[in-house]
Amino acid sequence: MFPSGPVRIEKVDEFRWRIPRVGPMRTDGLVFASEALLADMREDRALEQVRNVACLPGIVGKSLGMPDLHWAVPASRSAASPRSMPRPAS
Repeated sequence: MFPSGPVRIEKVDEFRWRIPRVGPMRTDGLVFASEALLADMREDRALEQVRNVACLPGIVGKSLGMPDLHWAVPASRSAASPRSMPRPAS
């Protein structure tokens, strides 16, 4: 599914980091963080959450990670619950 090892990330500017689209991702990930915060995010599995959300059907735009991003309930599971899935306007 994804290459083994850490999540690949590219520096966009001082506070933005791109997780390039690979494998089943439908879009890029974009993380907003300083280098110090990013180091903390790499310690847990927070960046994996941004990557996993980028795989969800119906995602519009980039999968975003804000400066308070941390590993908790896997976002791909909570975001994929039927109540949180985007619905077409009726």
